[in-house]
Amino acid sequence: MNKLMMQMEEVVTPSHLDVLFTRVRWLIQMRWVFVTLILLLCCLSGLFLPVINLNKFFLFGFILAVLNITYTAIKIKTEKKTVSSTQIYAFSSIQLIFDYFILSLFLYYSGGVANPLIYIFLLHVIISCLLLPNILAFAIIFCSIGFFLTLACLSQFGILPYHLFPLAGHGIMIPKPTTTRFFLDAGCFVFVVTLIFYFAANITVLLRRREELLRQTINELKKMGDARMRTMMHLAHDLKAPLAAAQSSIKSVADGFAGPISEKVRSILINAYRRCHNMTAMVRDMFDLIRFDEQILRGELTAETFSLSELVDNIKEQFGSAYQGKQIQWDVKIDPEIEMYANVRQIDALLSNLVSNAIKYSGDPVNISISAEKSGADLILSVSDCGIGIPAEEREKVMEEFYRAVAAKNMEKDGIGLGLSIVQRIVKFYNGKVTIESGPDNKGAKFTILLSNVIGVQWPIGPGTDLERAAKRRFFEPGDESPKQIEVKW
Repeated sequence: MNKLMMQMEEVVTPSHLDVLFTRVRWLIQMRWVFVTLILLLCCLSGLFLPVINLNKFFLFGFILAVLNITYTAIKIKTEKKTVSSTQIYAFSSIQLIFDYFILSLFLYYSGGVANPLIYIFLLHVIISCLLLPNILAFAIIFCSIGFFLTLACLSQFGILPYHLFPLAGHGIMIPKPTTTRFFLDAGCFVFVVTLIFYFAANITVLLRRREELLRQTINELKKMGDARMRTMMHLAHDLKAPLAAAQSSIKSVADGFAGPISEKVRSILINAYRRCHNMTAMVRDMFDLIRFDEQILRGELTAETFSLSELVDNIKEQFGSAYQGKQIQWDVKIDPEIEMYANVRQIDALLSNLVSNAIKYSGDPVNISISAEKSGADLILSVSDCGIGIPAEEREKVMEEFYRAVAAKNMEKDGIGLGLSIVQRIVKFYNGKVTIESGPDNKGAKFTILLSNVIGVQWPIGPGTDLERAAKRRFFEPGDESPKQIEVKW
């Protein structure tokens, strides 16, 4: 018993629990198919062969249907709770024991070992190996076979009545086998079941070992990713403070707080201030890229209803002060009544990255057009400029991390190619799509972005397990359990 419990705990991982639930669901669905076939065959036999007594087989079908309804109710109730691996194995074992019991009675009343349907046992042998640890599967399978063969022996030697195959006397004759034939059929049956169990058990062990190896590999990759994330976070943090201090000092001197300066010096300081702003933007991009997935996993990503036009006004003011040396002309066409339900910081990062690129890769003056329109619960955003544009062959590549277009590198040396990859991540998070085209008069670039379900939508909890419901949700309220917390609890 201790060995069985150890094996049951060894094979279980959080992901394996989900796999077990899926297989239990699949077993219940398969049983409905089997029940339907039994009842259908009984009805057809009753119509065309009315002399056959099918009451027992109707009863088997009815019992299976009632049991399956009970299993379904237990499954639905169980999915709403936290369960252990032992409980899942117990639930699966009870189902399989009843299946074997009913199958044994079904075969006993339809010819015993002489019935070719005896090899339906093989399907349940494979299912047992998939659902249960090998020791438990072995015990249930061979106890069930022992029960069936006991019934068959007792009927063969006259202790229990022998039941001919139901179609006997109507074209298909399967008489009671001789003793020699009986032992031959029983021996072949046991041999085939043992062989199938051996192969199924070994294949299952290999699959579980491979699953464990895959899980270990994923964990190693996660550790490497976490180490990279921590390194980048420290680097970004160490760069942020001195850059902000330098930027503030340069602005103070350029604004004359340290005394009068010439226009030439002021021009140099404005250029230095712009460089610091670009470096700060790169650090911000690093932060945004690193924290994006962390916020989702930790449940820190919250949403609120806000005015899109007000957000765009703030972005205009922000970039207007940062690029005082450039003449920026804005063409904003956004209905003030458009309100989004989303994470403000994400939408701000999305628009800020597109506006920042438009300013950096355009001459002077800079022409930026921003428009938005509702499409049901979706929002279509458009940001265009008259800058250097993006060649058609590079439009997919620029959405990748750390990729910069050739023309962008030639015009602006600063940059690490994270801005548009952040835009792509945010758009995917909202089940949206980004389309890049040439701007007005084939100049510059035009980004058309579709964001799904951000207008008048309050994301309710849907049906499913805790983990499934959490994975479907975009945003979390304070106190909610995140997918990572739920996975750890499982």
